[in-house]
Amino acid sequence: MDNPIAAEALQQSRISTFTNTLEDGRLLNIGGAWQKFLQKTPYLRFLTPFVRTPTNLWRQFETRIPVYGAFTKPMKDLWRTGDRRARAEVLGRQVFGISAALYAWHLTQSSVKDKNGDVYPKITGNGPKDFNIKKTWLNNGWQPYSIAQENEDGSITYKQYNRMDPRFYVFGIAADMKENHANIDDDVKGSMFSVMALSAMKSAINKSYVRGLSDAFDLTQRTTPKKFEQYVGKQFANAIPYQALVGQGIPGITEYDTDMLEARSFVDQLIKKAPFITKTDYLEPRRDILTGEPIVRNPNSIYFNPEGVISFLSFTQGPILVGKESQLKDDPVVLEIARLKVALSEPRKVVEKKIELLDYKIDGQSAYGYWTERIGKIEVKGLTLKEKLERTFKSLSYKRRQEGNVDFDGGKQKTIQKIFEVYKREAFGEVIEKYEQLGKDIQNVKKEKYGFLQPMRLGDVKEQPKELLPSQ
Repeated sequence: MDNPIAAEALQQSRISTFTNTLEDGRLLNIGGAWQKFLQKTPYLRFLTPFVRTPTNLWRQFETRIPVYGAFTKPMKDLWRTGDRRARAEVLGRQVFGISAALYAWHLTQSSVKDKNGDVYPKITGNGPKDFNIKKTWLNNGWQPYSIAQENEDGSITYKQYNRMDPRFYVFGIAADMKENHANIDDDVKGSMFSVMALSAMKSAINKSYVRGLSDAFDLTQRTTPKKFEQYVGKQFANAIPYQALVGQGIPGITEYDTDMLEARSFVDQLIKKAPFITKTDYLEPRRDILTGEPIVRNPNSIYFNPEGVISFLSFTQGPILVGKESQLKDDPVVLEIARLKVALSEPRKVVEKKIELLDYKIDGQSAYGYWTERIGKIEVKGLTLKEKLERTFKSLSYKRRQEGNVDFDGGKQKTIQKIFEVYKREAFGEVIEKYEQLGKDIQNVKKEKYGFLQPMRLGDVKEQPKELLPSQ
């Protein structure tokens, strides 16, 4: 371009929209190398459909990392020009990065209280590694990578911040650092570098634009025919035009998907992302393990900064956020289970090592889906699971039990798990009654396994020669 002013304006517009070239002369240009690799192998583009924008998002954050950012190649090049404005930009990015990091750390050390006096973290990271624990947190209204807002009525709303990269990138790393420091082994806690590296990696793999790559790595680590089928189905479903937009709903045309649905096969993945169909006619809903009710999906929305329009966070990070909002529930039962980090495992999809519960269906509901539903709805001695847990939590004997040791038989965690297993076992009894063919198949498998196909007498058992040492 002949006009230098127009050329500079074009370059600045590309930088502002994170679409500038990745070839900036840096030594380890991982983003540029990956982009070239995908250009040569376009059939792998599904792993990371977008490369340039996510890489530039990281690089914008990278130049603002305290101390380290000043030594990145773009910042060193600016400083070496000797231009006062260029050097002021380098210093300005450092000042902003330091202030953002300190404020992020301040938020990780802060907490909020609801109207009942219960305490919740002000800012959240990825949460528990065990999904059986994490799903209880989610059912209580907790949300990953979110900031808590105290409402006038004493309730708390979590508002997602990690859709606003690179401005809030440091918040996710700081929140993950706090959670990792609280959960990793004591031997590793002494190494702050290890905690920071683990937190940065955890924050990175949870970004939507690298989800394809992280899903591929997960598939290679635990490959099964079922997981492979689901993975391939998800890639085909992601190719459906405007599927993300349609899923959020278009006013006057389609409604957003209110229920969280189970997609267990190739076809299920396509149906889950397909527009203009009633998906609940084909897919089963995910259910709350404590109540048996379908889990409602939180839609994306635009909202004001949870710290307020006139606040330090608003001035430095922006007054408007985009993402999901989640209202914390006033549920003491769920809160107690979440507080103790009790893992309530879902029913097995395969019983007796060979019987697939998803293959048995009545009126579109699988035996597995019915089992999950009945755990929270069945009554044992006149009480549902939540009613039984609520009564237990109020008892003096429970309050006297110790907590913190999951394996201690008399502890609170073990008590909750024992009650849960009773209801899970009773619910499976109802599954056998309703799905008669399933019950017959289980009996047949047991007969084969334990040799009860034909009656045997003592004389039918042949003695085998005994050896003290194995033969050579």
